[in-house]
Amino acid sequence: MTEAQCGELLALLERHKWPHRCRRLNIVPPEFRGGQGAKGEKRRSSRYCLRRTKSQSFGKENQANKGIYELVVSMLPEDFEKGEHLCMTINHNATCYPHKDANNVGRETLAMFLGEFDGGELVMETGERYSDKRVWHRYDGARVTHWNTEHSGDKYSVIVHNNKTTLCWKNFNKKIR
Repeated sequence: MTEAQCGELLALLERHKWPHRCRRLNIVPPEFRGGQGAKGEKRRSSRYCLRRTKSQSFGKENQANKGIYELVVSMLPEDFEKGEHLCMTINHNATCYPHKDANNVGRETLAMFLGEFDGGELVMETGERYSDKRVWHRYDGARVTHWNTEHSGDKYSVIVHNNKTTLCWKNFNKKIR
């Protein structure tokens, strides 16, 4: 992975049109997850995402974002296993609460941070903390509880893993078969 690739990816992400709704439950405060709302309606995660928080997951089937996908794949370490359902989640200014990644396959997840920001460390329940920008950090997202700290500035997180199923970015993370 080169500095030029990191710069190109950051430029693509800065120009990217993010969806209006966030569907990621792990960036919703725990008190707003699941259960019933005040009038008996089912609570939806998208109501409780911060306005500046954006997040999407996608795979190789998403032709509209093929450039981002292919650039990230070209930046992956050679020894990272690229399975049948290689998946990426890209977060913009997201703070994740403690969670495990339920749909990951395999023992390795990669995370890279881009942008001008302070804070936002990726923290593992085992004590590891990752904060370096423009490098891949390796961890076991399916088996180790992890989260990130608050940050200031403009932060992009690129998370790569193998997923149990194919993901479709254009359908707001809806699984397709």
